[in-house]
Amino acid sequence: MEKQQAELEINMIKKIMEDSRKIVIEDGIGYIVWGLLVFVGMISSYFAVLTKQYNYTIWIWVILISGGWAYTIISYFLKDSKKKASTLAGKILGGLWISTGISMTLIGFVGPLSHSIGGYTVTPLISIILGIAYFVSGIVYGQGWIRNLASGWWAGAVVMFFWPGINTFFIFAAMMALLQIIPGIILYLKFKKEYRPAING
Repeated sequence: MEKQQAELEINMIKKIMEDSRKIVIEDGIGYIVWGLLVFVGMISSYFAVLTKQYNYTIWIWVILISGGWAYTIISYFLKDSKKKASTLAGKILGGLWISTGISMTLIGFVGPLSHSIGGYTVTPLISIILGIAYFVSGIVYGQGWIRNLASGWWAGAVVMFFWPGINTFFIFAAMMALLQIIPGIILYLKFKKEYRPAING
């Protein structure tokens, strides 16, 4: 009797874990949207410094980051966020990326405006934060390759700390393409192929 009860509980735990994995799997769209916005911002900053045209840089960033937050808020209410929030893993991931986004926004805007953080120090600091977010996300998703992306963000941070200047904008733009936009596309294709039919079914 006890053996049957134990087997029943184990099977139930397996089902809950499988359902949770399907619910919290990332569709990658947020990665792509934010990646593209930051990529455009970094390239704009690179050419602004290169041509010494600084007047509109801050406003470009305000528009881009505001657009990213607008997307995040709207997608939260329009997508299957309620299903994600119903699981512990979903709550962890949601809290992780919201807190990460707030931290990066503060570093990117308040730091330079208060003159407590240099303009060329912003990107390596944000890279460190992104490394943490990717590392934890990979663990929650059960995707080792996502966790391993953290190494790329941290390695890029070291390079930018030792090689400050206008190069940091270009380096960070390249990192955003390689470590966020492309992984986002991979996640989207994986989600579309494997998980969306299962969720809808």
